[in-house]
Amino acid sequence: MVRSLNTYNYIMNLNSQFELIALTLYWAEGSKYRKRVEITNSDSKVIDIFSRFLLLHCSVPKDKLKGRLQIHDKKNIKSAIKFWSKISGVPENSISVTLKANKKSNKTNKHKNGIFSVRYNSVGLKKLIDEAIDAIKCLGS
Repeated sequence: MVRSLNTYNYIMNLNSQFELIALTLYWAEGSKYRKRVEITNSDSKVIDIFSRFLLLHCSVPKDKLKGRLQIHDKKNIKSAIKFWSKISGVPENSISVTLKANKKSNKTNKHKNGIFSVRYNSVGLKKLIDEAIDAIKCLGS
């Protein structure tokens, strides 16, 4: 994101629909915690789009991205980590795992690769993204 432009002008001059899509996904699915930019989803396309937005459009260094995997199936952890690392660009050693107990033992888990969060800790970027989303909200008025 270009810091020298005011946020409204930034929204009016988006380089691509991709940025608007990424910001809208964050508006819908992003963390509301004020100290970080984080999105959580089981849909790999959502994680892919937002990760590329952070890496390419916000210039976040790849080694600063963090991931969190929530998964039920112990047997599938290694392949799920590889899957999400490839999708998100988060290094495998930067992905933490939370194993969730599967209370429905007769049901198969529909999220084979679990639910993934991609996170970047930055108060400044969080503020810029929130301002951009506020500007997007105003466009509909």
